[in-house]
Amino acid sequence: MRAFFKNVKHVYSALALSMVFTAIHVLYLYVGLAEIRPDPPVKADLLPLLMLPAMFVALLLFFNGADRSCRAARECGVVASGRTWLSYFAALLFFWLPYYIMCFPGGVFLDTSTAISYGIGIDRTVVHNPYMQILLFSGVYRFGALLGDPTAGIAIYDTIQFLCYAALLSYALCLVLGSPRLRLVLAAVYALVPFFPIYALCMGKDTNFALAILLDACLMLQLVRDGEAFLQRPWKPVSLTLSLILISFFRNNVIYVPVAALLIHALFVDRTARVRQFAAVACLGALLIGLGVPKLFGAPKVPIRESLSIPLQQTGYIFSRYEEDVTEEELALITNAVPRSAIERYDPEISDPIKDQFAQYPTSEQLRGYFEAWRRQLLRHPLAYLKAAYLQNFAYYTPLAERTSIKPHVTVGFDLSQWFMPATGYEPPVNPYHEYVRRLDDIALHVPVYSLFSKIGLYTWLTVIAVVRLFQLQRKRYIAAFAAPLMVMVGCLFTPVNGYFRYAFPMIAAAPIMLGCALSLSPASDEAARPVGAKRAIGLVLKAASVLALGAGIAAVMVSSVDSSTVHLPEGDYTLSPVAADGRCLAAPPTDEKGTQLQTADSADEAARVHISYTEDGEAVFHFPASDKTLDVDSDLALAGNGIWAYTDNGLPSQHWRILGTDRPDEYLICFRADLAAAFDPEDGACTLEKRSDSLYRRWRIVPAANE
Repeated sequence: MRAFFKNVKHVYSALALSMVFTAIHVLYLYVGLAEIRPDPPVKADLLPLLMLPAMFVALLLFFNGADRSCRAARECGVVASGRTWLSYFAALLFFWLPYYIMCFPGGVFLDTSTAISYGIGIDRTVVHNPYMQILLFSGVYRFGALLGDPTAGIAIYDTIQFLCYAALLSYALCLVLGSPRLRLVLAAVYALVPFFPIYALCMGKDTNFALAILLDACLMLQLVRDGEAFLQRPWKPVSLTLSLILISFFRNNVIYVPVAALLIHALFVDRTARVRQFAAVACLGALLIGLGVPKLFGAPKVPIRESLSIPLQQTGYIFSRYEEDVTEEELALITNAVPRSAIERYDPEISDPIKDQFAQYPTSEQLRGYFEAWRRQLLRHPLAYLKAAYLQNFAYYTPLAERTSIKPHVTVGFDLSQWFMPATGYEPPVNPYHEYVRRLDDIALHVPVYSLFSKIGLYTWLTVIAVVRLFQLQRKRYIAAFAAPLMVMVGCLFTPVNGYFRYAFPMIAAAPIMLGCALSLSPASDEAARPVGAKRAIGLVLKAASVLALGAGIAAVMVSSVDSSTVHLPEGDYTLSPVAADGRCLAAPPTDEKGTQLQTADSADEAARVHISYTEDGEAVFHFPASDKTLDVDSDLALAGNGIWAYTDNGLPSQHWRILGTDRPDEYLICFRADLAAAFDPEDGACTLEKRSDSLYRRWRIVPAANE
């Protein structure tokens, strides 16, 4: 037992990380409305008791084991042999080849089509894409058109990127020194997790940006390890400078962090004259080229609203919960910058409904006015602001959280904007094997343990553990090598979509390598580890208890605004009206078909009358007397996006629902009986199941129908 607690740094690190991990999942279970359940399988008071010690023991074993493995590590700047690189490269291509065949000619992100549209002059209203990406993607499209088919250009681009990913990841694996077994484990992650080859074969601003981030991390790692020796091979400093330029080209306003990391390392860590000279030239060149060239090409100004996702989501949350508390003056200041109709479309997982309607280039008066109203509401509702931010980003750091329902994390095929094909006449190809790729992805999500490798939160925690390990080893200078992936990790907290996989992909691609490099390092000094005495152990326990108590208090206040208890309304006839479409009611017109598409109608329409009854288990049944149909979910699956319709009454579980209360006494959630995290949503004219949230589209007014 004494050997288990032999290193006080490990104990402190494991305790702190396990406490944060537990707190995050308690919040996820009870505050994250996207997955909140009124009757969770593990009660709130038991979850910390189970998760905290389990994570503490697991992390302590991990850190102690890392100490034993790093004794064999060789800290030098020489990468493994070319034969080793070739073996990894061949292995990755072997495992990725089936995905290449099933996904060919590759994938195209939605934003890629908007960039092409801008570049070839179809539509120039979408200006948030980096301008060099616009030139690149439209150039690929034009090149393919010269060959006779734009698909040819996309296929060539995706194939080159596919090979670059395999080559660069193989090179990164060679930088992990020490035990070959560690490299094999990391290689297995890249080879066996489906989204790596799928993203490698997808043309988008996040995939090539991830390549630039990974290249920068690999070369910065060697600069930190080797010092002046890094400069002896000219291709390395040239490549590092190129990676900085590409980072600037491929993403707006992010070049400053990797440039600052290089300068800080040269000025305060390495301090050798040649490294300082190189850093000065590389940073100056990257800034001049990366920022100057787009201006020479006439790049449009990026709207400031792209940086306002969190404040706008907080404003939307205040309106959805505390609208009566918004003063007339605050309302005027806010609506001077963003229409009220946009704020009322608040969805906690995505800021686009509000952000896209914010003034594209607001005046200083509009900005000052909006942030003055934002500040006043912050002072009155600080925890509401915290909760709104949490609902916008929790999937990025919660390993058990499901990926977002807003977009799939795997892009298979071409995701083109609605005006792209009509304007160009371009018909995207459809690979018949796409469905097999989606099935493989679905399997990866449902295999125990293996499914964690398809969750963003796992890679965030691998990154955090790698940084903690560097502090344990007193190797803080290596943080400069990982500044670019860390920048992506922090940036995900402010993105416009919660749990959007492609936003986090640059960090995800680098995370295993970061952890592997941290584990292959030896301590900076041979100072003996300090064991944990009895007094210190008691102190640690008391500190942990106090922090958990504080966290529990904050969570209790945050969750107090949620009332997710099941509601039993009296049996009878009602009308169902979505809060976001007040005055219109759900209706099922009479037809001769077994199934009827749901529509909206005036409350006086007989087709809008719904009879609510209950099963023996207390589950609600919604029956439309006018059509003699019952509310039904397609395929009896509580999956986001599954269609809802009115179907002939059959008594099957697919027609059983639960009515849950909200913080408003006259507003309810209608959730599928098999999964209370799936709520009934009529947004965009299609009635579907979607993840539960504070969206007004998922809140209903259930009002007794007027008697004839």
